[in-house]
Amino acid sequence: MRRIVWALGSGQDTLGDLAAYIRSSAADLMERADLELTTEISITTPGAKLSTDQRRHLLLMTKELLLNVVKHAQAQRTTMLMAQENGSLRLVITDNGVGFDTSERIGTGTGTTSVFERVKALNGTVDLHSAIGQGTRVTIVVPLTMV
Repeated sequence: MRRIVWALGSGQDTLGDLAAYIRSSAADLMERADLELTTEISITTPGAKLSTDQRRHLLLMTKELLLNVVKHAQAQRTTMLMAQENGSLRLVITDNGVGFDTSERIGTGTGTTSVFERVKALNGTVDLHSAIGQGTRVTIVVPLTMV
């Protein structure tokens, strides 16, 4: 609940604030799950203000993707990259887990469906690669509309 309140506007409305909060939340989640997390964040305009919808969707989709790693991947390591590039934000989450057959599982769970809906709401794209025994990589690119 605290994260949702933060995302909806506690004065933490910049891209830099969002990146720092996501990094901290991800580190806490992975530490509790005893998973190794490597993060790389490259934000060129940390003071740029984001809309409440952008912050909320980006925060919740990142949380959902990381929860999927914890719940389903059986991974030991996760990597999260967040980079501001050419007016967009690229988020890449990779794990070394068991993977899955994407032809059978895409959009079947509420978490994955939620991520796709959030990306669509932000006019972004999702690229999901996974194979049994080879882990999973999700790349999300969303245009940043500064307010």
